[in-house]
Amino acid sequence: MNLIDFFKKSIAARITLLVVLVVTIILLGGGIWQMYHVRGWVENETRENASKAMRSAIQIISNRISNVETAVGTAAAFADKMGIAKVQANHILKNLIESNKDITAVTLLYSENFFPEEGRYYAPTILRNPYTNELEEEEIGGPAYDFSYLETDSNWIYTNKLESPYWCLPYIDSISTRRAMITYSVPLHDKNNNIYAVLCADVGLLWVNQIVEEAKPYSYAEADVVSRDGQYISKSTHVGKNAIVLDDFVDGVQWKVSFTIPYERIMLGADMLSENMLILLLFLLVTISIGLFLVIRYELLPLKELAKSTRNIAKGDFVEQLPDLRRYDEVGRLHDSFEEMQHSLAKYIDELKKTTASKASIESELRIASDIQKSMLPKIFPPYPNRDDVDVYGMLSPAKAVGGDLFDFFIREEKLFFCIGDVSGKGVPASLVMSVARTLFRMVSMHADLPSTIITSINDSMSDQNDSFMFVTFFVGVLDLKNGLLKYCNAGHDAPVLIGKDISFLPIDSNFPIGVQPAWQCETQQVQLEPQATIFLYTDGLTDAVNAKPELFGEEKIMQELQRQKAALGTLSMNPKQLISNMKEAVATFVDGAEPSDDLTMLAITYRKLI
Repeated sequence: MNLIDFFKKSIAARITLLVVLVVTIILLGGGIWQMYHVRGWVENETRENASKAMRSAIQIISNRISNVETAVGTAAAFADKMGIAKVQANHILKNLIESNKDITAVTLLYSENFFPEEGRYYAPTILRNPYTNELEEEEIGGPAYDFSYLETDSNWIYTNKLESPYWCLPYIDSISTRRAMITYSVPLHDKNNNIYAVLCADVGLLWVNQIVEEAKPYSYAEADVVSRDGQYISKSTHVGKNAIVLDDFVDGVQWKVSFTIPYERIMLGADMLSENMLILLLFLLVTISIGLFLVIRYELLPLKELAKSTRNIAKGDFVEQLPDLRRYDEVGRLHDSFEEMQHSLAKYIDELKKTTASKASIESELRIASDIQKSMLPKIFPPYPNRDDVDVYGMLSPAKAVGGDLFDFFIREEKLFFCIGDVSGKGVPASLVMSVARTLFRMVSMHADLPSTIITSINDSMSDQNDSFMFVTFFVGVLDLKNGLLKYCNAGHDAPVLIGKDISFLPIDSNFPIGVQPAWQCETQQVQLEPQATIFLYTDGLTDAVNAKPELFGEEKIMQELQRQKAALGTLSMNPKQLISNMKEAVATFVDGAEPSDDLTMLAITYRKLI
């Protein structure tokens, strides 16, 4: 059995699958939502920590830069106060370099030829030995340096022209310490406020890299310090484009400090948490699936046993013992329902057997009654094959096994006696009344010639003790076959159609139906038939035939069908059998399979004798 068949045949498997799918969707949705917010929280936390660390590093750098500015500014103010004496230079420089350990060298650069005896430039210098940390004195303005750096180095050239304190751009000192550094320069003024010298303090940059490295919020973060002209004072390795970058500036020197944190390293913990949650989710789903399947299968096991018993009941074993389920839930109620159904089915089958036997007996009796009823009506057509003056055809189609319509005809003394009738109601009662009416018609018409006499006699007989209040619409005609004179009388029946040169309804008096009013008198009517004329009689089963819309067949469609048949023949004479067959087919097409609501009877008589 493949997996699809397994799910088709197992409710437990299907329920388990649906529950697991729902749980999976809920857990995945919740997990995705949580991880989305966790990643956002991690990123925000990382930015906040990095921002704090960067502000701390910038503050430290700013403080140390400010300390240098304060020390140099204080020394410059002291120099302005003490005057321009050469003897004070070393004292000022020594106090300055000793007051701030970030200063690696100090220089007092006098203007060109300020002391002629010292040469073109005079620049006493004290520097801190990077290895022994001892202070050493030098004079970097003498002929030994050939003065070239003072005229070619951009920092020194600008220093000679500055008007206010100035931090130069980073550079590599080629004279004293030979390290990357920056210089803070302050001009000195004489009594006339003219610049006569510049006090310069060189600051090494190794401590800047140390500060930003120590301030990094994470070991994998990278820190960069860039000067205002784009030079890297502290440079990290390249970490790629997918990273969080935060930067800010150091006041005074206008350095940009930036921290770069690789995104994949930030989210490493979150990704590991996602993986662990996914593994946990899979484990939970497998565990839940197995446990849920076993529990559901156990709970549904009584249904399996119940299904086995009901299959045997369905095969006809109504004494099959259902499994004993002592439960009060839906399964228990289902068991009780099946048990009640089992008893009801057994009782129903017994009753059905009795009913079937009774119905078979009734159907047999109805078949016999139908045969008897049909035997009472004319059934041999053509009825007078040896006569060429008249042709008759009739048919009766009951709505039930037996019906209440009738028609009859016979010839006595060269006169054709015929009738058509419709008993109120249907079924067996109507068929009994129909039999009585037909019998009375035969008995009375054997000695009476006038249709009115025949109807009056039948009405008197059927009205007497009519406790069932059933009645018969009846039409009686007597056609003199020698001269074509038709005498007729109507008792509440539909008007026949006379088909000759024209097609029209036969003029009739409506009168009461037979069995309604005793002792009423009716009159005989008459009409002269043309040779080849046809009289078409029918019951209301024709006019009242209804289709699904619903619409009635009605008298209009009767006339249309007769007109169509006459036009198709192209002659005055019509064949009674063909006429009725065509009319029956027209009705069947109209109702389009709808069940008949009433008995349908038609009778056609063609008078062929030439007068």
